[in-house]
Amino acid sequence: MRASRYFTLYFIPIFPMETLGEWVVCSRCSGEFDSHIPELSSSEIERALSPWECSQCGNQNAPGQGSCLGCQQPRQLQV
Repeated sequence: MRASRYFTLYFIPIFPMETLGEWVVCSRCSGEFDSHIPELSSSEIERALSPWECSQCGNQNAPGQGSCLGCQQPRQLQV
């Protein structure tokens, strides 16, 4: 999906002027994700959705957590 800003004439959208953002919508869960998600492999997606272990203190953290709940160390993304 794409959100665009339109040029309007008397509040009628005439043509798109700029793209404000792009995303994809999952047909299975209706979740909205960044447009680069379809380029990822299934193993990369599985890794991003699984709990992760902090490299500093070993604490198990939720998949959406950006930093460790135990020591506040930022999540190290593996490429």
